[in-house]
Amino acid sequence: MMEDRAHLVLWCEVNMPIGIPEIDHQHRQLLDTINLLHAAIREKWPNPSVLPLATSLLEQTQRHFLTETPYLQNLCDQQQRLHQLNHKHFLQAMQAFIERLASDVGMSSLSVKEQLASLAEWYSSHILSSDRELQPA
Repeated sequence: MMEDRAHLVLWCEVNMPIGIPEIDHQHRQLLDTINLLHAAIREKWPNPSVLPLATSLLEQTQRHFLTETPYLQNLCDQQQRLHQLNHKHFLQAMQAFIERLASDVGMSSLSVKEQLASLAEWYSSHILSSDRELQPA
């Protein structure tokens, strides 16, 4: 069972920055939004602020992926395609999460928290692994 803690993800100044200030700033903002979304779910479920926060997270993510695009040009073709495919799959998962939130289908607090935790885990692992490839030489 998922631990119900105040923050799902924390920015770690030791191992999360990739050395591109604009991307590092966006990563921090994304993690902050995930934590705001988590706090809203913990505060009360259902909560009318959750859908707008989730939509904001999707929009921030889309902008962030566009910001990464020029840096992907420094990768070999296979790495570029894999990175872009990871982005595409994540956006699809995020969109599906938002569609479930917006639907009339009742979702339990636990279900919503677990889905958000899965998205948060993706962000953390992507920052700590795939985005490392974007680091300046």
